[in-house]
Amino acid sequence: MVAGDKVRLGLGAALIVAAWGVMAGCSDDSGAASDTGATSNGAADAGAGDSGSTEDSGVADSGAGVDSGGVEDSGGADAGEDVVDNGLPPRPWAVDSPGFYNVGFRSLTASYTTIDDVERELRVVVWYPTLDTEGEDALYGGLLPRAGVFTDATVAPAEGGAPFPVMVFSHGNSGFAEQSYFLTEYFTTHGWVVVSLDHTGNTFDATGIDPAIFYLRPVDVSVVLDTVLALPEGDPLSGRLGDDIVMAGHSFGGYTTLLASGAGFAVDDLFALCDADVIDEDNCAHYREPEREAQLRMGFLDERIDVAIPMSPGATQLMGPGIGDITIPTLLLTAALDETTPNVTEGDPTWQALMAQGSVRVDFATAGHFTFSNACDAFPGLIDGDGCGDGFLPAEEAHAAINTFSLAFARFHLFGEAELEPLLNGEQEVSSDATISARP
Repeated sequence: MVAGDKVRLGLGAALIVAAWGVMAGCSDDSGAASDTGATSNGAADAGAGDSGSTEDSGVADSGAGVDSGGVEDSGGADAGEDVVDNGLPPRPWAVDSPGFYNVGFRSLTASYTTIDDVERELRVVVWYPTLDTEGEDALYGGLLPRAGVFTDATVAPAEGGAPFPVMVFSHGNSGFAEQSYFLTEYFTTHGWVVVSLDHTGNTFDATGIDPAIFYLRPVDVSVVLDTVLALPEGDPLSGRLGDDIVMAGHSFGGYTTLLASGAGFAVDDLFALCDADVIDEDNCAHYREPEREAQLRMGFLDERIDVAIPMSPGATQLMGPGIGDITIPTLLLTAALDETTPNVTEGDPTWQALMAQGSVRVDFATAGHFTFSNACDAFPGLIDGDGCGDGFLPAEEAHAAINTFSLAFARFHLFGEAELEPLLNGEQEVSSDATISARP
């Protein structure tokens, strides 16, 4: 995972062949702990009123302002009606600035029995809106303190009785739940509940890649949704999560997002490689076991997901034309300088296959793979290249643009906020580094 004093990571085709024995070894996808929260630029550093521009909207610079509260985001442009009187600005809130909620944080556990009859336990983390202005700082990954994000804070009161919209996030290969906190915290400040998880066996402390992870990951997501949408009575978030659901993920998490959003798995192409002795015989036998093959052919669509946001997705060759099975609006975020999941093998073919109405691709000219995590800004110098260092879009600017595009896309498609369309079709510039393509 670490070569010398630098991290070099791989997913894409390298992940596929490593998992199935075509090549020996595959480095991790997330910089291990480098994808988690930083300790210096926490929510306590800036209130929502501190940033009115795109450049100021990244949570790494101006996260949830601990001196501000807010009203929740689930009502779209009309959410200002019949609100709890929190003394905060009415809706709609600008998408290029943090919202007016503070950020609460908690963890829980989800578990299930896999198709391989194995008991699987998942660490789940939840960011949620709060009006608390002080509390115990969160500890991301059990290791890294996050100033101004409050553990077990009070859940903010409902606006007109409406539930919170939900984002589910999936981390990259060898990452963990909190790896892209710039995005998860940002949505929370706008009144969303954001749920992420550790994909057990594929986090920073795991070694190697178990072939089962390719079908366990999307199932993990559905199980976690089951868990948080059915919290027991008496839980502070019980009944507070609505059915407006976005899924986002980075790298291997982008792969997971595409599958959970309805992409088909290219089973016959996989078996053709087996027949050609390109893939290790034992791994081929693993997937040819009838129950496992049936799971791959059935797919992993979770119909509760309304909007998908895959970021630099990897291993998309395993879906191929099956990406065309996705029918929900999808925001594909890619980076022209991505070395881990390059556009030529991942981003471009994914966009060519993605035909869902309303889908948009944003390609950043000077971004790399780790632009979509907090690796570069939280741990400067640890990763050499691929989004980190000289010549790449600065993390603060990149995260501001990613947050703006993502929140605008979600609100446009979930809540019908037509005024956001110019941000999504390029009429209103968010970042001079971004090239926008759209499906009508």
